[in-house]
Amino acid sequence: MPGVYRSTRDRKKKGAVWHYWYTGADGRRVWGKGFRDKAETERLAHKLDDEARRIRAGLVDPQEVKRRSESLRSLDDHIQDYRRTLIARGDTAKHAGHTAGAITRILADASIESITDLASDRIQEAIGRLKVARSSRTANFTLGALKAFTRWLHLANRIRELPRGVIGIKPYPTKADRRRVRRALTGPDVLRLLAITAGSDEAASTGPRASYTYRWDPLTIREKNDLIAIAQRAGLSLRHMHHLTAKDIETEGPSPRIIHRAIYRNARADLTYPLTAEDVETLRPILFNRHPTFRLLSDRPRARYLKGLDGPNRAML
Repeated sequence: MPGVYRSTRDRKKKGAVWHYWYTGADGRRVWGKGFRDKAETERLAHKLDDEARRIRAGLVDPQEVKRRSESLRSLDDHIQDYRRTLIARGDTAKHAGHTAGAITRILADASIESITDLASDRIQEAIGRLKVARSSRTANFTLGALKAFTRWLHLANRIRELPRGVIGIKPYPTKADRRRVRRALTGPDVLRLLAITAGSDEAASTGPRASYTYRWDPLTIREKNDLIAIAQRAGLSLRHMHHLTAKDIETEGPSPRIIHRAIYRNARADLTYPLTAEDVETLRPILFNRHPTFRLLSDRPRARYLKGLDGPNRAML
């Protein structure tokens, strides 16, 4: 039989909270905090005791009890649990955060507040609005993240079954909705870019917060040209060069390399580009005593370069 009680220090206090105890599904005694009303606490204790007794008798599936308790948690709690699971699997923290953010935004746009309310029609409409506002590729990434999240909910026994309507939503064709077609830089393109950057007096660098701009020792014209040439030989596109910071270039160790962070590509893992011994010797004086968040190349050379291109060539970069 379950029971209720007050702690020794609260017995003489008016309006103190009552506590309860009952025998759990595993046969062990379970204690919990109830209400200020003794009768309400007794009803709660009897309800929990009856539920545990039916589980012990095999009349109730304990997994169903777990799913019911999970459904009472907020949607954000489940998304944060999924983010931690992605990190534990080996994904980068930035990718896991980006994925969790995409799931949060699409479910908020679909007005979904619980894992038991994954309505496919509202999600399809939200994905469609995202496609119009952004692109098919962005919509497909968000849709894939949401499908993976629902599969994880099912495998973790947080929902009874997979929402077929959500899993059945088809991705959009990306070839018909390419907002920008890119190509590799050619030799003349690099020469033209280096000629334009030679007219820039300094390179601005942004710190860890977007609201602050730091201008440590601006790069010289020769240093900027060397950086662009090395990045181009390594295989980075003009857009990727814009993201390079001092911490993305490793000149020490047995394998010097340039790291292209996964967060800039909406991907899970970083890409690395090897550096030659000659490139390492060129980069060492440029990177000496630089802050890790020093932005090596500013936006201005790229913007000025794009202004000089015609429509088709500009769309390819």
